[in-house]
Amino acid sequence: MEIIVVVAVIGLLTAVAMPAFNGLFAGQRMTKTVFELSGVMEQARSHAMAKNTYVYVGLVETDEMAKELVMAEDGGNLTVAVMASKSGVRPLAMNGPELVALSPLYHFENVKMEFIGTDGGLARRTGDDVVNVADTATSSFGPMDWTASVAGKLAFEKVIEFDPRGVARFSEKSSVDGWIEIPLQPVHGNTADIAALQVDGVTGSVRVYRP
Repeated sequence: MEIIVVVAVIGLLTAVAMPAFNGLFAGQRMTKTVFELSGVMEQARSHAMAKNTYVYVGLVETDEMAKELVMAEDGGNLTVAVMASKSGVRPLAMNGPELVALSPLYHFENVKMEFIGTDGGLARRTGDDVVNVADTATSSFGPMDWTASVAGKLAFEKVIEFDPRGVARFSEKSSVDGWIEIPLQPVHGNTADIAALQVDGVTGSVRVYRP
């Protein structure tokens, strides 16, 4: 009888604690995602400056259920590509032989780019000088093509450029973007577990924001 009571108590405690553990693990996953993405941006900037070339970071949401890489808004995954100019000059086209991949594709699970308002709980820079990647259909550098499989190509329409000075741009213009924001939110689970990554347009440095 005592064993039955002990087992029942353990089961009850487990049931009560499980949501808290799930929330903790989900929060750790989002933190890991935003810092890994920050590292990708920093490496792209460093390569552009070290090699005196142009480097492009493309972002696209893909279907987590598909066997092949398929673009899908709110698809469950965020896929990131990093490509550089072969010649060291800004390429005329983003879908030709002028670009070379610097690494395999990066895949981030259960995350999407979703606009975060000023009430999102993130104490970060906001205003007209912040270009929000999620709130912009495409950058003028896109689409940047990547052959995903025999089924076709991924078209990265949201593309950030790092030039040889480390300057970051989301749009191809003479003036420099103030800040470029990549807001992140889980597709499943606690949608309030948000994060934001901001790239300084002038220096290319990256800042991470979490609640």
